Amino acid sequence: MSAIPAQHSKMTQRRPPESLWSMTWRRFTRHPMAVTGAIIMLLLMGAIVAAPHMYQLKTHFVRITQFLPLDGGG
Repeated sequence: MSAIPAQHSKMTQRRPPESLWSMTWRRFTRHPMAVTGAIIMLLLMGAIVAAPHMYQLKTHFVRITQFLPLDGGG
């Protein structure tokens, strides 16, 4: 009997160990809807942070009663 030489396949090759964060990031970036949702969330958070600097009306000067009818709307 002749010995069959061991073939090295991709399954037997070892990769360097990955951290939990790198595995999570790789899995997250393969999901297009997750990436889209994250971009939308970042845009909303940016708008929340930037809004007070762009909108110059001070909130303590706003009277909500000037926008509501006195009879209760009915």
